[in-house]
Amino acid sequence: MWTPKYRRAVLVGPIAKRCEQVLRQVANKYRAEIMALEIMPDHVHVLVEVDPQLGIHRLVKHLKGVSSHTLRQEFRTWSGFIRKLSYKAESAGRWLVKVNARGTSQQCPCGRAVPKKLWDRKHHCSACGFKTIRDHASALEILRRGLRLRTETPALAGVALEAPSFSYGE
Repeated sequence: MWTPKYRRAVLVGPIAKRCEQVLRQVANKYRAEIMALEIMPDHVHVLVEVDPQLGIHRLVKHLKGVSSHTLRQEFRTWSGFIRKLSYKAESAGRWLVKVNARGTSQQCPCGRAVPKKLWDRKHHCSACGFKTIRDHASALEILRRGLRLRTETPALAGVALEAPSFSYGE
């Protein structure tokens, strides 16, 4: 038996199915036979028959190591980072607002489209005259989208989200 870190219930759905596949592949590689396998959301039970030359401790090391590495590679997630960021924001009296960043480098914070090629590093909006570097304009557009979500989302309507004050010279 073994458990995920902090015994979190992560072994569900496609992750549990893939975990079973990986465990069976590793067992086959080392010519071990899985007699019984039960994957619960927060732990794994395995009954296995293994060659004494290999040793149960080595097989378990391979089962745990390969399954952990494979699952973390195939099911990468931002959930841990988002959870920590949300906790930090709430502890500071703020809210984390998730914004779709797609297309933000092609948009001016004034709302106009400013198409650029990938190698164009400068942003210049002919509509409002705003000039800066591409990444800064993209960050301001993400901020604008987040502030707009605040007014459109009833749960965030009364929450004070402030735009940071800074000056950026060019």
